[in-house]
Amino acid sequence: MNPALALLRATLLDSLNLWRSAPWLILPAVVAELLQHRAEVKLGMFASHQAFAMLAMAPERWWWGGWKLAAILFAMLAGLWLWCRRDGGQVLWPRLGLAVLLNALAMVPGLLIEGRVDPVTGMAGSLVINLIALPLLPFTVGALAGDADMTLRAAWTRGWWPALRMALLLAAGYLPLQALHLANHTLAMGQDAAPLWTVLAWDSLVVGMMAAWLATALHHGYRGAAAFAKR
Repeated sequence: MNPALALLRATLLDSLNLWRSAPWLILPAVVAELLQHRAEVKLGMFASHQAFAMLAMAPERWWWGGWKLAAILFAMLAGLWLWCRRDGGQVLWPRLGLAVLLNALAMVPGLLIEGRVDPVTGMAGSLVINLIALPLLPFTVGALAGDADMTLRAAWTRGWWPALRMALLLAAGYLPLQALHLANHTLAMGQDAAPLWTVLAWDSLVVGMMAAWLATALHHGYRGAAAFAKR
């Protein structure tokens, strides 16, 4: 099998495997999405496309949205930690702390320019910042995996290909799932209670799959196709 397809297949199968082997990782994201949907239904957001657009920034919705984002982040980090533990690696805690700090600092320029420049310039600036910070992906996962060879210097010298591989693998699953997530919202518009909640329950499972994919893609992308070629 083509190495890229082998890596993609392994990531898909292992993302699904997280539901069986560690449901406690995924369920917080699913439940948080359901709770946000409950708030959206109470607000009347699914009455029409116009209602959804008008209420999209409602504080009630984004209060639950904050919890949802936190639950997805928890699932991603906990799932990534679980995969690294299964490899037998020991977390390099000082290096992980540095990785967290550097990731936080990488967000600062984007926050500083937000709203201060035109959208095109802001988007271009964010793209440049993200490209510069791309090696933080292998540096962070290397710290979790106990890979002493993935130093900060190594991340910016030989870490570019693993970083790109991780980013592409993340996008390969996340973008279709995000498209499905948006399609579910469209399908839910104007539905009666029973079909509405059927769609929203399904959509919550899709969000759970997003979290599982993010965790698995970061780990598998770091390890590379050779680790899964025989599967």
